[in-house]
Amino acid sequence: MTKETQIVSKVLVHECNDDALSVLKDVCTKHNLIGLKVCTGNNTIGLRDASNEISEVMASNVDLGAVFLSEAKDLNDVSGLELCTKIHRARPELPIFMRREHTDSMDDLPPSIQEALAGCYQVEEADKLNELVDNYICSMYYPAELASGVIDLSK
Repeated sequence: MTKETQIVSKVLVHECNDDALSVLKDVCTKHNLIGLKVCTGNNTIGLRDASNEISEVMASNVDLGAVFLSEAKDLNDVSGLELCTKIHRARPELPIFMRREHTDSMDDLPPSIQEALAGCYQVEEADKLNELVDNYICSMYYPAELASGVIDLSK
């Protein structure tokens, strides 16, 4: 019996909404993603059930495939919009997906945030989120610059 090799990727999840977490769990299961639920500030007052501090995970050498943020503020009054630019500055290679409440468009966001985001989605649009994940995490296309960089680092 042969087993198909499946690529598994870790992703950061900064989300407080139970409906959104349910959608993210389904998307992660479908795409073999391991969600690391992260919080801001003190774990005891941050995201419910969060096991990792976002700054600690970002500073560690954890191999990540993407970041899922919520536009809404968490229990420590930190929004995904605030985290987006910080994460992009620290790890520009990571695709960042933002859950928005009223639109999946990025047109009304500041240019610095638009540049940092790979895409936006709404809870009701699991298909759009699956498409974003397929395009940015599960794609087998590697840009020439990335391939060259890997070759240079290997030497």
